[in-house]
Amino acid sequence: MDDDSVTWFAVTSGRFTGFLGLVAAAIVGVIGVFDGAPAGVVAGLLLALLSWVVLLRPRVGTRGSDLLLRGMVSTVVIPLASIESLVVRQVLSIGVGGRRYVSGAVGHAMRDLHRTRRAVDKMAFGTGQQEIPPAQDKYADQVGEMITERSRAARRDGAPMGPARRDWAWLEIGGLGVLLVALVVTLLI
Repeated sequence: MDDDSVTWFAVTSGRFTGFLGLVAAAIVGVIGVFDGAPAGVVAGLLLALLSWVVLLRPRVGTRGSDLLLRGMVSTVVIPLASIESLVVRQVLSIGVGGRRYVSGAVGHAMRDLHRTRRAVDKMAFGTGQQEIPPAQDKYADQVGEMITERSRAARRDGAPMGPARRDWAWLEIGGLGVLLVALVVTLLI
């Protein structure tokens, strides 16, 4: 497997809202241009960058023998062989070396978690129900199973173990800083 090739898993939430944020940002920016308001243009750019950083950038993927948890302003790189625990609930939670790393890019909707909990409660009170209903979104569980299997395979193949490391997204951090300063300056003018 090519170490530079990243396999990204599909994101289970936030995509529609992220693209809606980009559309809203474009509208704000265009209104700022037509009104001759630099603050409107900068606000539109800042809204677009925030939509990207908060809703569209987070992803989960694998590259070689590493798991990548791309968050808002950083990417956590975890050796697959080092994964000690994995839980998929509302977010994906990975345990490595006594630390827990989470990603909201893969998870179950809260309504599905509540539905499962209600079914378990009914079973406890003896209503005759024998099975927990399956979650509506099986994809999040499939991602968890794929990561678990790749982790087992990495340990079996002798892949390197080690601590997780964090790589900062300096472009996004710099862009947010510059746009925040520009917004303050344009509002004070």
